[in-house]
Amino acid sequence: MTNEEKLDIILEYKNIRNSTISQKLNISPALVSQWRNRRSSKLNTLHLNALENAFNIPLDIFKNRDIDTKEKVLNKLEESSDTLFDNCILKKLFPIELMNSWYCYSFNNNGNLNVYLVEISRYEVKVYNSQKELTYSGYPIAINDYQTQLVVTKENEPYSIIVTINNNSINSNIFYASSSFKSSSNKDALMFCIFSKEKIEKSVVIEILGDKSKNLLTLKSDIIQNIKTYKEDKERLLNKAVSLKYAIGKWYLYFDKVETDNIITIDENLNVVWFKNGNFYKDGELIRDKNAVILMFPSSIYHSSYFMFKIDNIDTKIIHYIGSKYITGQNIISVGVMCKKRLQDSDIKTILSGIESSLNISKIYENLDNYLNN
Repeated sequence: MTNEEKLDIILEYKNIRNSTISQKLNISPALVSQWRNRRSSKLNTLHLNALENAFNIPLDIFKNRDIDTKEKVLNKLEESSDTLFDNCILKKLFPIELMNSWYCYSFNNNGNLNVYLVEISRYEVKVYNSQKELTYSGYPIAINDYQTQLVVTKENEPYSIIVTINNNSINSNIFYASSSFKSSSNKDALMFCIFSKEKIEKSVVIEILGDKSKNLLTLKSDIIQNIKTYKEDKERLLNKAVSLKYAIGKWYLYFDKVETDNIITIDENLNVVWFKNGNFYKDGELIRDKNAVILMFPSSIYHSSYFMFKIDNIDTKIIHYIGSKYITGQNIISVGVMCKKRLQDSDIKTILSGIESSLNISKIYENLDNYLNN
């Protein structure tokens, strides 16, 4: 089997268009067509390296002569698809309606309203400020059939901004999204923003989003310090792949200062089960990239619930997370801790003391409905 044949199978499976390759690698569409011609012999090692870096296509598929059938090519591709990009974008439903230009409105650190122009394509996100300067760039991730995330980064800044969008809201010309980021004081924070196909008066946007103090949730340093003083295991393994094995087992979830019946169990195959208020949710999915772990639980009633934490925190017996929980139809973002053993009430109050742990965004739904109906 020729490398050209293998490449054609992979690109067809990944649904990557010639025009996307041409634009990403800055080459002519004619050359891409030659690559996909199974008898052309135009594909060299330099080309394969470029394709591996741009589209996460394993070089070993082309080097290994034993991979000589379509089935073997796709099996090898599946084995290598352990990144968040491949696990999510290639296997989940991506909302076509999201591929557009949107005005994005959000508060800045001074409490003023920022306006950005966000251009979203299948594999790329570009964010321009009010002076039409490219400020952030990144890519979209289809987390599951219910939610999509935009991951964008500013040049020379180490941290990304992650914007989470509910797919069913994109059918409207205006919808809200939540964003997680590092605040000006380098603390983890959550804030809500508005996406709109048309420009909106700032006064109207402020009325929809509400007071900034009720729109922003910042993880205070208290909770980090409380966890540090309470940790039972202070030695951290540097090998993140090894650290992941520490996720296996039973975890108690705490987001309120009371005893809990919320328990998450992760087995050796990284299957996730959530015991919540007497009910079992067995279809949990563990998604990981280089830096983070997401425990995702699909829901046909509202939207997915998820718990997100850093992968290098797993080797401790207590970790903090950012997640979402849905109670009696209300949409709530929360921060809290997961622990390998059940905590006493006094311990819970000590760890979560001084923490505003939840942010209810049901009011934003109501404000948006009022705006759309007027």
